[in-house]
Amino acid sequence: FLCPRLEGGYSWEAASQTIRAVHAETNRVAVPELVVLAGEKPQRAELREGDNYIGRESICLLKLENLNVSRRHARLIRQLGKVWVEDAGSAAGTILNGVALRERQLALPGDTLIIGGATLQLQFRYEAASVGVR
Repeated sequence: FLCPRLEGGYSWEAASQTIRAVHAETNRVAVPELVVLAGEKPQRAELREGDNYIGRESICLLKLENLNVSRRHARLIRQLGKVWVEDAGSAAGTILNGVALRERQLALPGDTLIIGGATLQLQFRYEAASVGVR
């Protein structure tokens, strides 16, 4: 940025550098979350690195009460900043963006899952990355 009043002699270069530094992708971390939109009680769960199950079992990251949901219905894998989704052998199947899953698929922010009548959405929130003191 440059000051609009050049006669003032002000330069906003320092402010520009600060803005670039704060908003650089290397200074933030995407944290994937699964949010229940409809068909179940409202819930939100942050996906852990590795396997994350959705189902009726108590060990599932996101526990759904619907009887159309299998004990371990679907699996979401968070790996290297990406999220993959697959059906875990459920009786009713898992739907990603209106298409029944037949194999593991890459899920993107805003994608919707339908699991036993519940509609879920994958969302990402951004947090500041750990930065060493200079």
